[in-house]
Amino acid sequence: MSGAIRGAIDGWVARRRASIDPGIPAHDEFVCNVRGWRLPLRRLRASGVAGGRSGPPVVLCHGLGGNGRSMTLPTTLGPALSSRGFDVWIAELPSTRASVAPVDRDRCDVDARLWADSAALVAYTVATEAGVPLVDWVGHSLGAWAAIVAGDHAPVRRVVALGATLHFDANRALAKALSAARLIGRTLGGGKRVPQSTLGAIEAPLMGRFELPEALSFVSPSGLDPALTRQLHALAVEDLPMGILDDVARWCEGDASTVAPWLAAARRSSAEVLFVAGERDLWAPPANVERSTTALASRGARMIVARGYTHQQLAFGPARPSDVDGAIREWLSGTVL
Repeated sequence: MSGAIRGAIDGWVARRRASIDPGIPAHDEFVCNVRGWRLPLRRLRASGVAGGRSGPPVVLCHGLGGNGRSMTLPTTLGPALSSRGFDVWIAELPSTRASVAPVDRDRCDVDARLWADSAALVAYTVATEAGVPLVDWVGHSLGAWAAIVAGDHAPVRRVVALGATLHFDANRALAKALSAARLIGRTLGGGKRVPQSTLGAIEAPLMGRFELPEALSFVSPSGLDPALTRQLHALAVEDLPMGILDDVARWCEGDASTVAPWLAAARRSSAEVLFVAGERDLWAPPANVERSTTALASRGARMIVARGYTHQQLAFGPARPSDVDGAIREWLSGTVL
């Protein structure tokens, strides 16, 4: 593709994103430095709550293929928790457009180890800036996994894991999706990435206007507010780093040499984990989540199942504020579920 054509596409995509962007809630900006990476942190300003913020800081973290905007768009978790007085911090892990890679690295030259290390440093940065010893963490999918497996390196008190698991084996649906994604990455992404960021912005105007088969729910999740679906596609979809996809593919194959160290790291963590499983989640099925809960039972891990929820609905579903958000608030406040 010529530079002129690429520039025209990039310009069109930027205008498309700007036309859909509802803006970011009032916030303060910080930066987390991880092994040469510069990762943005946003601290949402408390709104509509007498007395402002309360309680330990809560870090909200996107999943793979997402970014911090997935936690700041209207009706998402950032505004929902901030409006309740929580001290909300929005994390970005390496490979997002807002992250800045070291000069000698590609932005998508990222693996699972870097994500886990980054989660630990993000938690440490937030604790330092907020002047507290421990923070709480709410993550979607691998955004929760990263905090759990960061182990005793992360100053985390409690974790809410939405659609996250430590066990990926025997998941044929995920293995099949990974195989297709890795093929795309090898053929169209130079072996570094699955290039879905630009595509997300291009297809955004069409999203939410029709229902796709459940097998294609990763393209346009069903059961989401149409306006939010378009915003997510335009603003919160990122390229998928092949390094992490390769790691997850090995876990799906049951490679004990890669899975065992992560389980050991998770058991070293002192954080209490609430696993929130979606009954219809193809990427983190309840059976796999239950095994993960059992593995961390000695650390006080608990599990609840959100009936009828898919993987994406756990973070973005329209019913989430009325049920899942309540479980999140109760866990972070120390209430026994």
